[in-house]
Amino acid sequence: MNLTRRVSEQSTAITVYVFPEGGLLEELVTADGYHHFSVPTRAAMPERLARYIDQAQVAGSEDRVVYEGPTAALEDPEEQVAQQQLADTRALTVMTAADGGGAGVQVSLMATSEAVLAMDTPDTMGESTEVRTVSAEGLIALIDAAIPEVAGA
Repeated sequence: MNLTRRVSEQSTAITVYVFPEGGLLEELVTADGYHHFSVPTRAAMPERLARYIDQAQVAGSEDRVVYEGPTAALEDPEEQVAQQQLADTRALTVMTAADGGGAGVQVSLMATSEAVLAMDTPDTMGESTEVRTVSAEGLIALIDAAIPEVAGA
């Protein structure tokens, strides 16, 4: 599992290595290239990653859909609400996770000045996507579901 967070001109990354029997290794690569390692518990990981994504703690208490439709239509002038919210992005985190069987997920998470938005990452601009605000609890649940399971875990 990998999370890459971009703020202004700086990027950081967290890679989570998942091992059998519930073992996790977290590697944080800072903007200046330092690697920090920790060994959190599986139960603690979703909240740790939620703090990384939403450092300003702007995730609210409600999950709701802001936009649903073709990705390319997000640039349509009629989609001003979604455009304004996306334009207010203060930190962009791309979360990618894959299990040993090849199944995976990729979600873009935008922390704005007032909310955290989640958008599935479709393969092409013509595919449909959904942009939604996620609550603090919803963000933790999203992360929890994305952490790969390993045989023997």
